[in-house]
Amino acid sequence: MTEWDSTPLCHYTIKDSDDQCCSDLPITVYQPPDNVSISFKNYFWPLFEGHNYTLLCEVQKVAPIKNLTVTFYKGQTALEQQQSNESNKKPVTRTFNLVITPREEDHFAQYWCEAKLELGPEGPQPPPVVISRKIKSFVYYKPRLEAFPHPDVITITEGERLQLNCLSVGNPMPSYFWTLPSESIHSSWRNLLTIDSVTPADGGVYTCSVSNSRGTINVQFEVKVESKVNNHNANNNHNTTNNHHNATTNHHNATTNHHNATNNHHHNAINHYKDNKSLQQQYQQQTDSPRHNVFHAFIVCSVLSSFPEDVGGEPPDNVSVSFVGHTLGCIVQNVAPVKNLTVTFYRGQTALDQQFSSNANKKPMTASFTLDITTSKKVSGGQYWCEAKLDLGPEGPQPPPVMSSQNITVAMEQPPDYVLISFKNHFGPMFEGHNYTLLCEVQKVAPIKNLTVTFYKGQTALEQQQSNESNKKPVTRTFNLVITPREEDDIAQYWCEAKLELGPEGPQPPPVVISQKITASVHCESDN
Repeated sequence: MTEWDSTPLCHYTIKDSDDQCCSDLPITVYQPPDNVSISFKNYFWPLFEGHNYTLLCEVQKVAPIKNLTVTFYKGQTALEQQQSNESNKKPVTRTFNLVITPREEDHFAQYWCEAKLELGPEGPQPPPVVISRKIKSFVYYKPRLEAFPHPDVITITEGERLQLNCLSVGNPMPSYFWTLPSESIHSSWRNLLTIDSVTPADGGVYTCSVSNSRGTINVQFEVKVESKVNNHNANNNHNTTNNHHNATTNHHNATTNHHNATNNHHHNAINHYKDNKSLQQQYQQQTDSPRHNVFHAFIVCSVLSSFPEDVGGEPPDNVSVSFVGHTLGCIVQNVAPVKNLTVTFYRGQTALDQQFSSNANKKPMTASFTLDITTSKKVSGGQYWCEAKLDLGPEGPQPPPVMSSQNITVAMEQPPDYVLISFKNHFGPMFEGHNYTLLCEVQKVAPIKNLTVTFYKGQTALEQQQSNESNKKPVTRTFNLVITPREEDDIAQYWCEAKLELGPEGPQPPPVVISQKITASVHCESDN
């Protein structure tokens, strides 16, 4: 049928009469949409919370346009219905628009539209419906405190463990800046500050500044440290302090449980969107220093985008970086064609290596790239990340789509080359009751702050020692222990052990290097 605006006449003769009449037949010629597409007007990604953006729903070759109803959706929620008042009966292509203002909770929301041609009870039932594809929104929003409120004053007893938590959510992932009472600053991706054994000097105001490109929030903790002497002299105050500390501990546990619940909720969201190429998450933990241990979580967020179908490519859904042993891993998810992909590993702003794939698969796939970063390459840790670029040539999008991973902090480790034990300025027999110094030399180890040295006599541990140096490059250091041999120590064997402990994300079991054993010859005073 090509006559879109026809009015057929029906001629008929009235029964039992020679009169002839004619009537118009109500005929509607219709055509369901060829295609329905959705996009953002003059915009790619990301979206910023609180800003206005225009969704466009294009309906191609539909007739009659006056019978068309277009509905915009966010997930399964209808946002708005729109219709046209045009009287054109021929197939036309029209674009409908809707202004949205995304919020934090709209991160990863799916927007789509539906075109329904309603021709009344005489038309096809159910009415023809054509829907668009779904596009996911990627929303940037400023940090928001996720941890439970804390007491106005946190009272803790000297020697006990203090934990302060300013866990926040934000996109991009926020960074944390801790200002201690000493006015020193810790800058990291870490939200939990831990002091294993507090002293009176640790009392005061701690400020946690949480920042990303969208804004900053500040959280303050006032800490009061009570001395053990005061608590011993005032039992009632001691009990009160303990009860308050227990409440503080319970508050921390509640905060931790809330954080775990948040992680579980986020993990469920990950599973929910996994089939839609959405989000993955991985966590890493690091140790900052023997006194200030800070744990952190890295969230790997998908960067989602639309891409012209006629170019024959699909940019990655997500790029993430990881670190195991001495190997960086870069995972590029659902990209096509992978042979046009270039992956670059970075340390800070310095490019370390570029890699390509020889895989000829043209369908979207997940590709993995690895780079071994050892101390032999003169890289001693820092911020590492990777970048994926899909270069489809002059016919593809310009500039080529580029997606970056999150940053991860890597503390490069190097187990000791060897460990040597000796006596300082002494050879030959020792005399009972005299003092002698054992030296344990640890060669080329990194990072030195994660090293634990243990002195042994036979199978008995005499003492453990650690270094408070922050040097991240391989160094050689000597540890010492003063001993006073007795008669029963004659022919005892002394040795030392160096263990590099890098936490749960480090090598398991931790690398251990032991020295040779030296045998003591002890002379009694009577022998002398």
